[in-house]
Amino acid sequence: MSGALSIYLENTNMIKSLKIALMSVFFALFAVACSGNGPEKAASAYMDAAIANDVDKLMTTIDLSGVNDVEKSAVKGKLAFGLKFSQKKAESRGGFDKYTISDVQTKDNVATLKVKTIYKDGSSDVTDLSLVKVNDQWLVALK
Repeated sequence: MSGALSIYLENTNMIKSLKIALMSVFFALFAVACSGNGPEKAASAYMDAAIANDVDKLMTTIDLSGVNDVEKSAVKGKLAFGLKFSQKKAESRGGFDKYTISDVQTKDNVATLKVKTIYKDGSSDVTDLSLVKVNDQWLVALK
């Protein structure tokens, strides 16, 4: 009987170890998924919309709190103009290649970071972005 008990205890310990390992993996994945709500994600959404030349999507990445409808229309027009300029600039440099985000500084509900846009000809530009957290969502701040 001691042999059966020994096998039973070994199997029970293996199952406990497996449960602990699976729970650890689950919590690690959960932590990674939850950490994706920071200013880097907002800056990426902003850049992705800009590169896609999608002014409507770009508008969703910007803090428009306190801006009335007439001002929103003006902001949208300025963004559309800016996107056309950026697209022409990118075309003159062979197109967009990629971008990187660095130097993220967060304090309370304000963040700053640098976005390096790299073009296919090897040239690059660095832009400083300021973000604010509004209703638990990071948005690019209008300057």
